[in-house]
Amino acid sequence: MNLPAALPKIELHHGEAVWVLEQLGFRRNTSKKTFYEYIKSLRKLGIPFPPGQIGFVRRGFANYSYCHLMELALACNLRVYNVVPDAVLRHLVKNRAKLYRQFRQAYEQRLSGIGTPIHVKAGRHKLAKVRARC
Repeated sequence: MNLPAALPKIELHHGEAVWVLEQLGFRRNTSKKTFYEYIKSLRKLGIPFPPGQIGFVRRGFANYSYCHLMELALACNLRVYNVVPDAVLRHLVKNRAKLYRQFRQAYEQRLSGIGTPIHVKAGRHKLAKVRARC
């Protein structure tokens, strides 16, 4: 895949951001309305925009950046695996600056091989897929 080396600046409107999340499979078997309500409830908790953040422009339209999408995807991923108490979501909000650094770093290192699964076989044992952590 031929992606730009630097993280591109994107500004998606709410509907476009929700569409991306749907395309990534986060809506799963829920109705479109239910999924929109879930995203709306995340925004009330401060995900991905803290109250009064510059992400809102005139007439109340939100501009979602890459990091905003990654934060929403992380929250949606937790929902998919049924691990979504508000306390966990509040930690996402509290640690937003650290998360955004990690999101940018992951994008920049995506082609470096860091985190690429390797296959390990020990004797007669089954093949295991292992992913290195940094």
